[in-house]
Amino acid sequence: MATKNKSGNTQGNPSSKNDKRSSSSNERRSSNGNTSNSNGNSFSGSKEGENKGLKELFTHQLADLYYVEQQLLQHLPKMAEAAQNEELKQAFTDHLKETEGHVKHLDAIFKELGQEPKAQKCDGIDGILKEGQQLMQQFKGKEALDAALVCAAQKVEHYEITSYGSLCAFAEQLGMDSVCDRIEEILDQEKAADEHLSELAEQTLNMEADSDSGEESEDEHSEEGENATRKETATA
Repeated sequence: MATKNKSGNTQGNPSSKNDKRSSSSNERRSSNGNTSNSNGNSFSGSKEGENKGLKELFTHQLADLYYVEQQLLQHLPKMAEAAQNEELKQAFTDHLKETEGHVKHLDAIFKELGQEPKAQKCDGIDGILKEGQQLMQQFKGKEALDAALVCAAQKVEHYEITSYGSLCAFAEQLGMDSVCDRIEEILDQEKAADEHLSELAEQTLNMEADSDSGEESEDEHSEEGENATRKETATA
């Protein structure tokens, strides 16, 4: 999800991030000393042979994340619809658009590898999304629903941040500079999404959940008072 500040502007300087990725890419090319091929990837024959297993792992994790993004395309609209807070609703909608872009990046990476895009079923994300659905049902109609949605969404973001971070490290080790640049762009957006969710939780959603708890406590005290009054009347 693209992070937005209170005035509605996207946080972070895109040009700065691009310069950073460009600089990082140049440093990688300089450090490995290999010659780039027509796709912009830098391999030496011996290194490619040595890293055959790592490339297989990279491809497996790429397919895993392709599955993750495909699943999010289905779940984010449901989360946006369920959200009660308008800013949270917009955050889910914005991230849906970013997720569509992530899929395009992954399609391009598969193409650079000379492979057709494929999804590898991921039990980890399936479990996280299932738990999120259960939270949505459990807190439906309650003030704490939005806080529950943020909790579920951040679990997804943390999974993606960890996975894309590892994928980028694999790509760097393999000398796949242009691929790593694409992954870093996705990773930046995932981190920004997580930060934005934290801000929403701290500024509004947790307070709304506390308010809901306070109302329940007042109802409990009122009920206890009524019971005590009835008991005193009966004793008299």
